Amino acid sequence: MRTSQELMLQMSEKRGDLASLTEKLNKAAADGGEPGADDVGQADSLTREIRGLEVRYRAAALAEEEEDRKAADGDPTAEGNKLRDLERRCSVTAFMSEAVTGNEGKGAAVEFRAEVMGKAAAPGFMPIRLLLTGDDERREDRAVTPVADAAKGLGTQAPILPRIFSQTIAAGLGVAMPSVPMGVRTWPVMTGGTTASMQEPSGEQAAVAGSFAGHELGPLRLTGSYEFRVEDLQLLSGLEEALRRDLRMIIADQMDNQVINGDGNAPNVRGFIGGGDVPAGPAAGAAAFGYNDLVTAFTDGVDGHTAYMLSNVSGVIGVDTYKHAETLYRANNTDDSVYDVMSRRAGGLRVTDRLAAGKVQESIFARTSFPGTTAVAPVWDAVQMIRDPYTRAQAGEVRITMLTLWNFKVLRGQAFYRRSLRNAA
Repeated sequence: MRTSQELMLQMSEKRGDLASLTEKLNKAAADGGEPGADDVGQADSLTREIRGLEVRYRAAALAEEEEDRKAADGDPTAEGNKLRDLERRCSVTAFMSEAVTGNEGKGAAVEFRAEVMGKAAAPGFMPIRLLLTGDDERREDRAVTPVADAAKGLGTQAPILPRIFSQTIAAGLGVAMPSVPMGVRTWPVMTGGTTASMQEPSGEQAAVAGSFAGHELGPLRLTGSYEFRVEDLQLLSGLEEALRRDLRMIIADQMDNQVINGDGNAPNVRGFIGGGDVPAGPAAGAAAFGYNDLVTAFTDGVDGHTAYMLSNVSGVIGVDTYKHAETLYRANNTDDSVYDVMSRRAGGLRVTDRLAAGKVQESIFARTSFPGTTAVAPVWDAVQMIRDPYTRAQAGEVRITMLTLWNFKVLRGQAFYRRSLRNAA
């Protein structure tokens, strides 16, 4: 964990303490009592500590910015390049072996964990950034290399194929997915404030207090498990890549489903469809939608304030809606379906099987030019691995349970809207 992240976490804790203390002092004043001297002194002390932390935070951020610049210039002594070198020498297998054997790992894996997680580093945790892979592991269905009969006894092995190929759609709706350190994370949003007006000489503009809303997100648990033998870590070629790819895919797959359909009832997040933060649009018509109906679903998002043109609006539609849209053509023009036209003209149009199938389907639209972060899905820094050698002990197998901590919140509902479209009579 970077120094700036640690200082930010300390500031967050101190500010929380100060807010609680301020509330106590305000309550005492409202009741007509005198604030306690100890409470006042503690509030002053916390205020000074926060100011000191802010100064240290700015200094650390500037120093880290310089380190990042040196790293980008290829300086091998830069902290960023040192960290990347440790990451290159790490493997998911090293952390899996740690969980399976119960023995703390050594070498680059432990050093990398300590650098990334700081004081939170502990056996059984793996930095989640190890699951992020490069272009060589895109989500696509690759062909299996056949193994000749004459070679089957020689230990050759075809690549391990991934089991999930779906593309994430959350990014298409502008959902930010930052990696965050330990603790509760708060996203403040300004909801109101002053106005501006022309004034005559000596005219006075009335002052208006700004108003803010705080969206506080704590970690929710996303869990998956593997069962295998410790021997397989050495016997199965490609296990490292297969585990990393599969973990990344299954985590992204379930997160994406929750972002769309989570109903907000524990342990689910409040998703776009089920969470209620993006209200349902007008009911679908009695007849199947036509060419202009899909165009209107997009143009409804252009408000001239937060979306200025059609390219500022992106949409996500269901499979059944897509199939119907591909059959609709403008009068006297059969070159492009309405789906083809809107794919080119709008800010983006994606198809997903996460939206419930049926004659009437929901669609989600985002004003992608809306300023600032509109929806956020923070992921806490580490994946925890818990070893269970007992459940499958008779079979000589070990169960590894992966715990990923994340959350999701629509911060600005005005940036999104929904439409119901009837795709069949």
